[in-house]
Amino acid sequence: MPPPSMTPDLSLVSAAAVESLAGPALLLDASLRVLWSSRGVEGLLGEPVPVGALAPRMLCGNAVKRPLAEAMAAGRAVTGTV
Repeated sequence: MPPPSMTPDLSLVSAAAVESLAGPALLLDASLRVLWSSRGVEGLLGEPVPVGALAPRMLCGNAVKRPLAEAMAAGRAVTGTV
């Protein structure tokens, strides 16, 4: 077994794997609150993404048309372009 200083942090390895496969990504709970976000999301939004934030509010704000929020609320897969 490698010494503790050589053991990789699995959360960092997992985060790197997700972002390399999917690009910037959010992991949400059933109520659409952020559990985790990749570093790329911060770069796209231009601000930190706090754990517990409501994803629809962060992504759509007070916009009248909110297709991302509607798809997430309905449990449909959704992608968007920034």
